[in-house]
Amino acid sequence: MIDEILSTSGNRCDSRIAKRYLWGVLLLAAVLYTGAVVMAVVQHSYFIDDDYDNFYLILHDSFWGYFFTPIDDQFVPLHRLFTYLIYVLFPLNFPVAVGVLLVLHVLGAWYVHKILQLLGESSANRVLMFLYATNVYLFVPLMWWSSGIHRFSYVLLSAMCIYYYLEYRITTRRRYLFGSFAVFLVAFFIYSKSPLIPAYLLGLDLCLMQKMPGPKSARRLLVLVPFFAASVMHVILYRLNMPEAFGRFTLDLQFLAAFVGRSFYYLGHGLFTAVYHPENAVLNITIALSYLSLFTYSVVKKRANILIWVLGMGVIGLNSLLIAASPRNIFGLSNLLTHRYYFELVFLAVIFLKLILSNIPSRDALSGLPERAQRVLLSTHFQIVLILVYACLSFYNCRVLMSTPRYSRHDQVKVYMENLSAGIAGFKADPPANLSFTEGAVPEYVTGFRWKMRPYSIFLQIFALEASYGVPTEDFYTITEAGEVRKVE
Repeated sequence: MIDEILSTSGNRCDSRIAKRYLWGVLLLAAVLYTGAVVMAVVQHSYFIDDDYDNFYLILHDSFWGYFFTPIDDQFVPLHRLFTYLIYVLFPLNFPVAVGVLLVLHVLGAWYVHKILQLLGESSANRVLMFLYATNVYLFVPLMWWSSGIHRFSYVLLSAMCIYYYLEYRITTRRRYLFGSFAVFLVAFFIYSKSPLIPAYLLGLDLCLMQKMPGPKSARRLLVLVPFFAASVMHVILYRLNMPEAFGRFTLDLQFLAAFVGRSFYYLGHGLFTAVYHPENAVLNITIALSYLSLFTYSVVKKRANILIWVLGMGVIGLNSLLIAASPRNIFGLSNLLTHRYYFELVFLAVIFLKLILSNIPSRDALSGLPERAQRVLLSTHFQIVLILVYACLSFYNCRVLMSTPRYSRHDQVKVYMENLSAGIAGFKADPPANLSFTEGAVPEYVTGFRWKMRPYSIFLQIFALEASYGVPTEDFYTITEAGEVRKVE
């Protein structure tokens, strides 16, 4: 009897040690992956496109005028504030900008993990957190400040809103509900997708209605009325103040269905890190069968999982529908290759996947396999191998994507801007008497469609440099195609 007790106690102790070892590897792999992605981004990117337009506006408008100026059709003063601070405190310092985005990402990941824990402590939580933290799309918003500050802030605020709302549902303490609503209101000022947050809360509430305190009827959802009312008010005001160029929406149902359907395709492939093999039939079939198997098994084991699948795909599909119908979608279905759209969906996929897996005991899922196979699949070493393989594949595919034409121009911008910055730093250290530049324009790949930013006389103002343009002097300079500053002899 004593031997059995000691044996059981030893097994439990070994199990705890194995779990701690596994969690340590998970954390280390996530940290190394994130560090490697950040290093790759810093080495291969720089400020780009809208960034320069925003910096120029900071110089030529009052603070409050800049703060309340919409970005195209988006009224996002918090985006303006972050950009103002990064430019004024650390002018044109891209590594610092990436550091700010990384802090927001880490905070967002922490709140996602807190949500998973609220939904039930489980060995799956850290794995799901790892799936989010090492997702292959992480590099995309890191490469472009103006895009990244939207998305990392939005994910963080969305996760905070969900977390405090779930705390309210569990504890019934009103302060958590007020906290959730306050965070939700703040989200309006950082990203145009914020009106969708109440749909996330509604979807989760419907999934958890039978498990959490509160009425088991429609009365339960009355607390969400202020959230939806605020969203409707925001959308109305947004539409009333929208520039005419952004006032039209796509209502072609066939196009919308195709866009949303293919968005699920790219998101699903991203979770497998397989994001650059659209013509690989074997891979596509394998991934599709994996999802179909998970869906079928989860529904067979627990009928309630049907609701979770429907609601999860519903709130994720709303995101894609918003993009498909938006007047910003000027490139049609080719916009599906805009990978930053999928980054902001991964945290939702992870949360709903947690709800599904909570209804499937891990040992039940493997019960049909031979005992030896079960031991291998449940062993710590096998799980560690899977973790490391996934992290390595994710980073490899991230680097492959970075080398594609869509992102390789970031490399060109980095070279051009670093050469230009070095030349201008020389002028500031030893100012010429009559500095003048030839008339010219920076390459289009630097500023994108911001045509007004391309002339030297406009673009070079972001360096706070005093110079004349098109007037030959003894200190007359030009800028090469590679951004090098050369004296005109």
